[in-house]
Amino acid sequence: MKNKDVKKEIKKPKNKILSFIGKFFKITFKIIKFSIIFIIIIGIGSGAYVGYKIYPMVMEAKAKSYDKFASISDNTFSRYGDTVIYDSKQVKIGEINTTNYKYATIENISQYVQDGYIAVEDKNFKTQNGVDYTALLRAGIEVVKHKGKITQGGSTITEQVIKNNLLTQEKTYKRKLVEFFLAQELEKEYSKRKIMEFYVDTNFYGNNCYGIETASKYYLSKSAKDLTLSESAMFVGMSNNANMYNPINNPKLVKEKRDFVLKRMLEEVKITQTQYDKAIKEELKLKITKEVNKPESYQVSYALDSAIAKLMEIDGFKFQYTFKDVDDYNNYRTLYKDQYSKESSKIRSGGYTIYTSLESGKQAILQKAVDKNLENFTKKEKDGRYEMQGAAVAVDNKTGYVVAIVGGRGTSDQYNRGFLSARQPGSSIKPLIAYTPAFDTGKYYPSLKVIDEKVTLPNGKDGPKNFGKGYRGDISIREALGRSVNTVAFKLLEDITPNKGLEYLAKMKFASLTYQDNDNLAMALGGFTYGARVTDMAKAYSTLVNHGEYSDNTCITKIELQNQGIVYNGEVKKTPVYDTDSAYMMVDMLKTAMTEDYGTSHDLQVDGVITGAKTGTTSDQKDGWMCGMSAYYSVSVWTGYDMPRQVDDLYGSTYPGLIWQQIMTGLHAGLPEQDFEKPEGIKKVSINWKGEPVDYNSGTEDLISQKLMQKASREVQKTADDNTQN
Repeated sequence: MKNKDVKKEIKKPKNKILSFIGKFFKITFKIIKFSIIFIIIIGIGSGAYVGYKIYPMVMEAKAKSYDKFASISDNTFSRYGDTVIYDSKQVKIGEINTTNYKYATIENISQYVQDGYIAVEDKNFKTQNGVDYTALLRAGIEVVKHKGKITQGGSTITEQVIKNNLLTQEKTYKRKLVEFFLAQELEKEYSKRKIMEFYVDTNFYGNNCYGIETASKYYLSKSAKDLTLSESAMFVGMSNNANMYNPINNPKLVKEKRDFVLKRMLEEVKITQTQYDKAIKEELKLKITKEVNKPESYQVSYALDSAIAKLMEIDGFKFQYTFKDVDDYNNYRTLYKDQYSKESSKIRSGGYTIYTSLESGKQAILQKAVDKNLENFTKKEKDGRYEMQGAAVAVDNKTGYVVAIVGGRGTSDQYNRGFLSARQPGSSIKPLIAYTPAFDTGKYYPSLKVIDEKVTLPNGKDGPKNFGKGYRGDISIREALGRSVNTVAFKLLEDITPNKGLEYLAKMKFASLTYQDNDNLAMALGGFTYGARVTDMAKAYSTLVNHGEYSDNTCITKIELQNQGIVYNGEVKKTPVYDTDSAYMMVDMLKTAMTEDYGTSHDLQVDGVITGAKTGTTSDQKDGWMCGMSAYYSVSVWTGYDMPRQVDDLYGSTYPGLIWQQIMTGLHAGLPEQDFEKPEGIKKVSINWKGEPVDYNSGTEDLISQKLMQKASREVQKTADDNTQN
């Protein structure tokens, strides 16, 4: 074989090897190329899918965080405190201790507490922008390990502040995203010290203790600024799981957790070895202090009831005062009790500030008068309350607000008879349900003569009798009211109808009416199913002074709710009840009841004060009332036993009258004498022996309302025309 051929044979294997290698790399390159293309395609697809799923979630979280942040203020990071009630001078008169929550500024919180939380919860707190990306990465890895489940929070102190106060505790991606964005915004708005303050003031430490100051006072009877290193470490360890690490129930676990916190503080160089050695040996000694709720005073209980009613109104509850039948009444009472309970729970859960018209100086005047004039009744119930009781309410006629309310004798009795108790009002109701409504018809006026005579009911039975059981024949309406003649009031209510009389009381929000009062003529003399409340009577007499216009003011001038601001700002609703002229004629007649010798109230005048009033006594002398007014104030007084019983010398003019007189004297001290304002439509004219207006000088004068008399004439003419047509 030639040398040349040998060389060719040697080259053939080499070429094959090179060719194989070339083909191998070419195939490998193609595989890599297609793999890269495949990965890119998969990546783009995955990215698109992730974008499709995640992007909207991110955008939604951003929008939600923006909305949340727009509503943030310092108060956002403070738990609801106690509900507080203030009098008219913004002096605190009461407090509902629901949480005993106390907010502490950072200057009043031990540095050990702050350093402990940084060491255990967020060691980079002072330098990061509210988000710990390393912790987030760790949390992300755990999510992958647990197939998408969130098992670690990776939350910084700032994020925990957000979670505890603005978001739910659920572990979802949406909540974490919102928390992520909000934390960074919070860091821009507030300093690190302020964020730490928010954190420790909203952490939960068990036993209804929110905030480090509340917990310090409860468990150790000291302020958070005075906590030792050991005590601070205890609280830092507790808040991670307050139920488990409860120093009262689990002292051993609490000590172990405290030691863990101290070790971390040492490792993070927050304390020295010497401090650690001392603290680790310190015994944890609790000194529990539970704040005892003070009894609710008469002012506070009434303010709370009035505030609850106002919240019910704001929330759209429709109050009802008259009822068609038993079902109507029962249905309403069920709705009322349910709504009342809900609003009461809100207020008693804390966070409300209630401003009132109540004047503590005037409160003392009413309390002194009730206590002084009933002091001879010394018998007490088993619970320490006096058997013989009294209640009084004063209304400022210029504002319509209740300024004082006394619900019983002394200040330790928590049952407020001023608004909780409904009692038979006796003759004190006559001006409200019979006389003034009768004036509204135009058929009646003060000088008109009516007949005081025996009344026989449609069923043949005898009607009401007068006190003393006699009759006077012809008598003016003015004198009939002054003498408290029962037959006349009965006839007037019969004429206008009992249900029409009830309508007047309903407009003034008498809260103790029932369907059983429908068509009840006994109401003319104070015979109700349940009776009337002292507050309702005072407000009704104030309505007479205010030209027949009822103001829905109770004692609430403003209500604020923590974190939300003003809930109610004193808006007043006024309701016309009586005609202006009717109301004034009644006020003038009530003045006569005090100035004329025949008036049941004539011995109870107040020196230097122009007043009008009406007494009330039930037929069995179980309830006594005195209701009256000046241009300045309207005051109603009730006396009797909680469990009604006869009292031999109880009349409207005895104990209730004396209490009323003393109250009115005290309320008007230093005030100039002022008469009631007379409407332009009221005229004083001559009257004849029949009590009718005449155009000559008869020597006797009384009031009339030309407007109301014309109204009556039109009604008479209309009736005549209707009869003619028929």
